[in-house]
Amino acid sequence: MPTLIHLQIGPEQCDVTLPGQPPRQISLPLGSTSLPLRRTPPTPYELELAIAEIEDVLMYENPPLPHGASLHLTSQQPLAAILGAHALQRADIERAFGQLAAQLEGDPLAAGHFPLEPAFVAELLILREWMHHLDAPEVTLQQV
Repeated sequence: MPTLIHLQIGPEQCDVTLPGQPPRQISLPLGSTSLPLRRTPPTPYELELAIAEIEDVLMYENPPLPHGASLHLTSQQPLAAILGAHALQRADIERAFGQLAAQLEGDPLAAGHFPLEPAFVAELLILREWMHHLDAPEVTLQQV
């Protein structure tokens, strides 16, 4: 059975349950309202700042976060409804991120696909960066 990590995104932090006997719980200083996304829609510059902040937390956590584990994500935002499924592969999340980035950059062909509120953008960014940098192959989405 593949390793499964439970990730819950809150407003100010992510609560992570790592596998083991007993399971280990940690909190990361990443949340739907804690990232530097101040405008609606966030600017491309704010997006880059948020990505850098997420990467710093994920890549320098001590002890290191496990790579290659599947995710079960609980979020405040209705990600499954917006992204169209409860179970998604990393490639699905990468496509969604590309679409979101194009929207934020003003691409008229990308307009209207996703909500542009900072909380939604933050949650999708946290999910994308986790899957991208920690090599998570798939995610199951659940809304609080």
